[in-house]
Amino acid sequence: MKRSILIAEDEQSIRDSLLLILQEEGYDCTAVKNGRETVLATKKKQYDLLITDIMMPEMNGIEVIKLLAKQRFHPPIMVLTAYSNADSASLAMKLGASDYLLKPIDFDELLEHIHNLLKVNHK
Repeated sequence: MKRSILIAEDEQSIRDSLLLILQEEGYDCTAVKNGRETVLATKKKQYDLLITDIMMPEMNGIEVIKLLAKQRFHPPIMVLTAYSNADSASLAMKLGASDYLLKPIDFDELLEHIHNLLKVNHK
């Protein structure tokens, strides 16, 4: 069975690239463009992994993590950020994120992190 990944990224070119690469790797992917859509998507389907940007319109990644952490079941969360601000990454991890990567994204590194997260969080 394909593992499902929800991608939350406001920059369309990055969102499209992530979607294409992850689908080519055999993942069942859904992509959304903001935090509000992320929360709605997690209410409709249970994902194996959420990859979220921190800086997004309508609701940022930190707010998404806070909301999802209140749910009994939520996917492991990987945070992507263009901001090398250690505070935001540290806060995301304290709130429940499992991993983070800095942009620009190294796709080989991303795939390795995804593989490791899904292996650790295998259902």
